[in-house]
Amino acid sequence: MSRWGYRVAARSTAAKAMIMFAAGIVGCGSNATSTEPADDNTGTNGAAWSLGTLRTTNATDPTCPPNSVCRGVEVSCPAVTEPAAAFVAVANPTGTPRGVVVLTTGGGGETWALVRNERTDLFEQLRSDRFVVIQVRWAQDWLESSPGNDAGTAHLGCRPATVFKWIHETYFAPLGIARSTNGRCGFCITGNSGGSTQVSYALSHYGLESILDGVIPTGGPPHSVLAKACLRKAAEEQYWYADDTRNFIDRGFGFFDGNGPCRRGDALFTPRWNQESIATGGNDYVHPRTRVDFILGANDENMVAPNSDYVARLRSEGSPWVTLTIAANTPHSVLSSDTGRALVRAAVLATR
Repeated sequence: MSRWGYRVAARSTAAKAMIMFAAGIVGCGSNATSTEPADDNTGTNGAAWSLGTLRTTNATDPTCPPNSVCRGVEVSCPAVTEPAAAFVAVANPTGTPRGVVVLTTGGGGETWALVRNERTDLFEQLRSDRFVVIQVRWAQDWLESSPGNDAGTAHLGCRPATVFKWIHETYFAPLGIARSTNGRCGFCITGNSGGSTQVSYALSHYGLESILDGVIPTGGPPHSVLAKACLRKAAEEQYWYADDTRNFIDRGFGFFDGNGPCRRGDALFTPRWNQESIATGGNDYVHPRTRVDFILGANDENMVAPNSDYVARLRSEGSPWVTLTIAANTPHSVLSSDTGRALVRAAVLATR
């Protein structure tokens, strides 16, 4: 079940209108040029945030996906008191590797992306497409800080960003595949809901565009504009979090008592929310070489508003390779439908 509960009363008309608007964004990229620009990890809000440190562990995971080899890792990050443990599952392709695809999951990221029902078909398809398929599963909720540690969700985003960088160095770089000039994966990352938050922070705050050919956020990202979601102002109902979600957000800022600033709607906390939000606090929204391909389920009204703010920020700052596709008859979990899985695979196989 999704952790991203939203208040839905009196908002379906506005949400449907935004879905119609979003559908019209599909296929953006009209301001592209034929010259291949260099990446610049210093954005309008300063340099990329520092990554953490990662060490491998002897931990084993009895849930390791079929046809995969799992490794335990532990990540420590600046401004975050507690380290976070995770497992990385690596599945080799059925032919000569053409690239690496990394998949993350939603909520606290504690499940594997491609082990349930028809999702295993996508797993085998990507292997047949000659990708090394790597899944990341967190041993505990990566979005939780610890009591009294005001880390914030973007600072916690150091955890997955550090894992992505380590995967690139450990599994992609040894393949000797040169970065493409047309956005072909290469090295691509994707995740749904809270997983889309993991892959989005890698761009907005941690400067990984220099290694990422494609980023495919699906069903999100829900952490795009925390202030709108927590303050619950009139005329912004489409952003509002439900009460249990507000408590979940507060735990990322060190409040575990059920009475944190998001639950209270405390306007004095607005600067912190803005700093830690994907669409407002990032240091870089210009990604001249990285495809950013968003996919939303047509039945997922809750994610239209937060998604639209991040898409709009990328487009207004000049990122040329941003697309948004609406998956017909698909709920919040994009990978749960045939259409959603097909669109994810198409995005992995796409070029600019």
